[in-house]
Amino acid sequence: MVHLCPMTMLSLALVAGSPGSAAAEPEVPLTPRQAVQLALEKNLGLQFDRLDPALTDAAERMAAAAFEPTIFSGVDLASSPAGASQQTGSGVDHGVNASGDLGVRKVLGIGTTLEGNVSSGGLLGSGSRGGLRPTYQSGLNLSARQPLLQGASSEANLAAITTARLERRAAEAMLRRRAELVAADTLRAYWDLRGARAKVAIQRVALQQSEKTLAETEALIAAGKLASSERASAAYGVEQQRRALLRAEQELADVRDRMARLLGLVAPQSLATPPLVPVSNPRRRPPRWTLEELQRTALAQRGDFQVLLIENELVRLQERTARHRLLPRLDLVAGVQFAGLSEQDPAGSPWSLPFDRSYWSSWALGGTGWSAGLVFDMPLGNGEARARRDLAALQTQRAE
Repeated sequence: MVHLCPMTMLSLALVAGSPGSAAAEPEVPLTPRQAVQLALEKNLGLQFDRLDPALTDAAERMAAAAFEPTIFSGVDLASSPAGASQQTGSGVDHGVNASGDLGVRKVLGIGTTLEGNVSSGGLLGSGSRGGLRPTYQSGLNLSARQPLLQGASSEANLAAITTARLERRAAEAMLRRRAELVAADTLRAYWDLRGARAKVAIQRVALQQSEKTLAETEALIAAGKLASSERASAAYGVEQQRRALLRAEQELADVRDRMARLLGLVAPQSLATPPLVPVSNPRRRPPRWTLEELQRTALAQRGDFQVLLIENELVRLQERTARHRLLPRLDLVAGVQFAGLSEQDPAGSPWSLPFDRSYWSSWALGGTGWSAGLVFDMPLGNGEARARRDLAALQTQRAE
């Protein structure tokens, strides 16, 4: 004798229930554990809810992208009016100034902005003594900007990343809660199915008894021991039991269909229902819980309560971030520059130095300079930041 597992029998039942199959569908026995496992794997609602953590993960990656290094570059071409370039000492009266730069910028979580770029340019034009006198200049610039007030809080700077992480935790907690509800609905449908099957069995026995009573009544009437009017009462009882049996069978079909849809075994547009059969009995001694134990377990494990805690933490973060935005901006800006000029022709001839020697000599970077300063910025009234602060405070009160 070959024994089939419930999953294999379920597959056979689905195949047998396909259109065009004339064979009777075999019953598919299921235990509560198997029913819950099927629901957690194939329930359409849970499959939809499993996308929520993935969506919040994308939001976290987008927020973290703001702190990735940025490469920037630019090319500039401008004419130099006559006499404007004489102050450089290059001897060029007028011409075209071509320049370009390439750099990288990085923002840190503490608000610091680091930037470095290299630049190179050339002034191409005619000199006072005639001919072409190109002059080249190159440089390396390193700078840093550090907020001292607004922008100095790593919590505020990383608020978008923290928010995305909290939302992902909330989505995962809510997914667990929805899985718990699906499991509870599945168990409820399981025992409802068992009760509906028992009710059908009871109604069939009741119908048999009423039919037997009708047969006995007809026999007594034929023997002249009962009046013929008694047959109508017995026949009415039979019809009542047949109607009750039809109602019980309809309830069984409805419960079986609801359970099959909870398990994700029926397509939304399909009316076919696999003949699921419960094979387990209820516990004779259910576990006993005190009210305090139930409350403690619920507060520690219920996903919807965990979501409330995470949302409370989220609005508190938003309130602290809004209060930080009330501060004025005071940034310390510092930098160092290394610059170099192309070699000049001692003899004054514009063609005595080759192009490559004249240009690459500008990368000697013999000149050094530095800069430092403070930048202050604060909007008058700061109404937007105050409004955000008040709104965040109200949301915190409502969340609590």
